[in-house]
Amino acid sequence: MIQLRKNIIKFRPRRTFRPTVIFFAGFGVFMIIGAVMLFYGIRGGIIMIAFSATFMLVLGIQVSSPGSYYAIDSKGIYVRIMFRKRLFPFSEITGLEVITDYEAGNEMEKIEEEKINGMNNSSMRQAFEAQMKLGRFVQYSTAAIVFSEQSSGTEADISGFSARASGMFVKIDTDSGNSFLLSPSDVYRFESVYRDFSR
Repeated sequence: MIQLRKNIIKFRPRRTFRPTVIFFAGFGVFMIIGAVMLFYGIRGGIIMIAFSATFMLVLGIQVSSPGSYYAIDSKGIYVRIMFRKRLFPFSEITGLEVITDYEAGNEMEKIEEEKINGMNNSSMRQAFEAQMKLGRFVQYSTAAIVFSEQSSGTEADISGFSARASGMFVKIDTDSGNSFLLSPSDVYRFESVYRDFSR
């Protein structure tokens, strides 16, 4: 368990529903169709309503990330995203920078390129490791990120990938070789406080 100290500086996470609006709208339409079906006595209507409501609830919780925060003190960077907690000691951090949503998307696309190369070369280990690397990269971001893959032929034959996000992010690099994407509401103050504490 991570114990926060008194002289810690906390940052609110940035929350955005914009990239997921299309999903909420789409499942909202499914709920309306399900209600109409239910009104006319078609049994499948209740299934559509239940499925759509469940998806919207899960997505809403994920995007709103209740109880989440970022914090910095003399020991390092603390992260709590819902049930996930982590301390990044300054000794493990090799770099920190503020990046745009475009740059964040490029970082994710580079990782996905490793996965595509692995699948095209029949190297499932490389593809799996790239997928895990992508999951680690985004796991501490509260800002919604929408991924899409383009395939030609079968699902295994991936020809393209895109990641869509919005707003500014903080990227931290660690001595393990892994990078992580953070989304505090004030990225420049976060960077400034980090520089002050890590001197």
